[in-house]
Amino acid sequence: MNRQNHQLYIYVGELEGIYKETIQKHMVDYTKKAHLEFIKEGYLEPNLLFASDPKGTEFNVKTI
Repeated sequence: MNRQNHQLYIYVGELEGIYKETIQKHMVDYTKKAHLEFIKEGYLEPNLLFASDPKGTEFNVKTI
């Protein structure tokens, strides 16, 4: 699939999953790895926005 024309926004709070004992406790690391995988898959960096908040507790992905 040609990813060059797609836009993607990824946001993760750095505190996501801190009180969980499920896979969610790894959400921050997995989200950062996913960001790198999207680049490898062909997303152009200007079309791929990654944001995080040191005090945030949420995770969001949106296509634009």
